[in-house]
Amino acid sequence: MVRKKMSKERLRLGSAWCMLAVLSLFGGTGKVSLAYAAGTIQIEKTYETADKDDSGNGQFENVYEKDGVLYGLTRVTTEIVDTIETAGESYTYTSEIFIDEPEKHMPEQRVEKEDGIYELQKSELLTGKADGRSKYAETDITYQVEYIDNLPAEGTVTVRDEDTGIELQEKLPAIRTITGESYWDDNFSFPITIADYDAEAFLLGDILVPRGAALIDYADELLEYLALPEEYYQVEEIVWAGEEYDEGGMMFRDAVAYGKRKMTEVTVTYGGDIMLPAVDGQYYHCTYVKIGTATGTIYKVKAIATYEEESDVVQPKSFLDWLLDWILKHPIATLGIFLLLLLLVITIILYVLGKKEKGEEEPEIIGDDEEDETEEGKW
Repeated sequence: MVRKKMSKERLRLGSAWCMLAVLSLFGGTGKVSLAYAAGTIQIEKTYETADKDDSGNGQFENVYEKDGVLYGLTRVTTEIVDTIETAGESYTYTSEIFIDEPEKHMPEQRVEKEDGIYELQKSELLTGKADGRSKYAETDITYQVEYIDNLPAEGTVTVRDEDTGIELQEKLPAIRTITGESYWDDNFSFPITIADYDAEAFLLGDILVPRGAALIDYADELLEYLALPEEYYQVEEIVWAGEEYDEGGMMFRDAVAYGKRKMTEVTVTYGGDIMLPAVDGQYYHCTYVKIGTATGTIYKVKAIATYEEESDVVQPKSFLDWLLDWILKHPIATLGIFLLLLLLVITIILYVLGKKEKGEEEPEIIGDDEEDETEEGKW
């Protein structure tokens, strides 16, 4: 007899391996835990909205940068902290920070705007700090100047902080100049010292003045020698101031010139911004509603946004990145799938080999005992 056994045995072997692969696949799972030490930042905002279910996402950027590090928005939690029943369209107003009595800064009950009249619906007195404040100040300083005078480039300006009552002084630059009327000042004089007074003549610049000559006759030459223009200075009299005297073996004599000089009134304005110190105070937060409009509700919402460093934020992955990540997290399942695929290939190969054996008869090996029984039967 010829029996077809080998292909069935191979198929059984393939089925057994398949079952082993299935058991390997479902018999256990692996889990990889990744820990990140990235930082977390929370930002809190309070805002008003007419939408009770407002998620608060629109109040925050998706990415926040701090100290060169990028943080991604991961979640926003909201809480309604107050409700305001309005009579229609509304707007909010926040006053400046003040430190004196709140009664002096009470908000107006009605405000007229271009689109109608708004009435105060609710006001809150809150605390705050006014820092980084600046106040513009300027002052005028008037000078009586002559030709040779130079005006100061900076002047001292005093400013009063109305919130604290403190007065501050600061040097500020000139911002404008106004020139007034000019006039002649008779209170003008300057000293003259003549060296080599006992000589026959002395030099006044390039001019030789004989000894004993009237100095007033050389008034113009004297002004020119001193670089004083005649249109601004005039010498009317020169008188001796004492007798001649010896100093170091040289004779000297002093004189004084009297006359007038042209003066001009100039007003200089110094000014600019002066930084004021920080101050703790209060301010009003008000809600106004338009008279005659439909009713509605305004919700005061506190939103807290949580940001995490970009290393913690889940980013879209490519298929290859996802596959690699899945393999690392599920090593046992990956091994099972690999074995299953391997055994499936082996099974297919065995099946193909079995198909080829269908047309061939495989002789059955008969043992010695069976052969003896056959021979005895013949006899």
